[in-house]
Amino acid sequence: MTQLTVMMDGRYLGPNPSGTGRYCSELVARIQAFEPETRWRLVVKHAGDEGRLACRDVLPFDHEVYGPWTSFVLGNRLGPRPADVYHSPFHVLPRGLECPTVLTMHDMFHFHQPTNTSKSFIVSGAEWAYFLVAIPESLARVDRIVCVSQATADALVARCPATRAKLRVIHHGVTAPFGRAATLNEGDATRRRLVGDRPYFLCVGGMSPNKNHARTLEAYARAVGDRRDAPMLVVVSRRGNAKRLEMRAAELGVADRYLGIQTVTDTELAMLYNGATGLLFVSRAEGFGLPALEAMACGCPVVTSNVSAMPEVVGDAALLANPLDLEDVARQIRRLAVEPSLRVELGERGLERAKQFTWEKSAKAHLEVYREAVAAH
Repeated sequence: MTQLTVMMDGRYLGPNPSGTGRYCSELVARIQAFEPETRWRLVVKHAGDEGRLACRDVLPFDHEVYGPWTSFVLGNRLGPRPADVYHSPFHVLPRGLECPTVLTMHDMFHFHQPTNTSKSFIVSGAEWAYFLVAIPESLARVDRIVCVSQATADALVARCPATRAKLRVIHHGVTAPFGRAATLNEGDATRRRLVGDRPYFLCVGGMSPNKNHARTLEAYARAVGDRRDAPMLVVVSRRGNAKRLEMRAAELGVADRYLGIQTVTDTELAMLYNGATGLLFVSRAEGFGLPALEAMACGCPVVTSNVSAMPEVVGDAALLANPLDLEDVARQIRRLAVEPSLRVELGERGLERAKQFTWEKSAKAHLEVYREAVAAH
């Protein structure tokens, strides 16, 4: 089999990486494990961001992922043929590349930028104008497009029908530290330090509007009412300003049962999943919905949305609700709070469901796409 040199834009790598950073890290690490002859080159923001990845060939490029620097400058730094195949793990491809290319579409949010960001209208409007040009232009040039869910692929084809033949759906995986704790008491000290001793629901995700945190908080307030012994709501958000959510909790009369956390490691998050009454992940839209998969892998019961990619990820292992219907969401929260047998059943179903999603499977599928891109170029 012909040896490949793959160059990946790894600017989402680094300490406490986002979901895209984890995606990049897992793909490279898994391919390195089962096909070590594949050579890697990485674009990173700072030397050292590659961390545990066995890659000495890195190009520091400390500029934002989206914008003119990626579209017009990065390609000149790379040269026309920097590798056998170039993989952009987000929606924009540098110009000037003459080698085979692969691009990952995580979602369709950038086509609807003003409704999916908490940035000011001026900033989001400028970004939106950029996305509406840069993303379709990149999709037209690229050899293969990876979509992380069938829901994202269907939405992309509906908007850009010419992409259909290039699309390949490859789900994310889940791995350590996200897994069921070995004992019931494992992680107690971590949970006590982060959230105290009370039972809690967990809500995970940045503060962008699609995450639906405000409506989730309102549904929670309806579900628990005046019950002071109800599980509290813990919102883990590594990005974005959570101050408004805290103020809303006070307005709804649940400030004493609300806690916002912004800095946790993956290991700490896994411990929080393991101890939670349930995950409330009722986003309006998701390209995949990694927190739901992480929670299931930890045996944590899940309430999630009945739209977008969420049903595709959770199957029959979660409670589904209309994310725009407060009473529907509240009803599922109440069920999870008062039915211990349901929590046990969902936890067991989730563990089985999560076994279907592995980074090894995802990495092997990506390697095939790299080879397809080379053959099609």
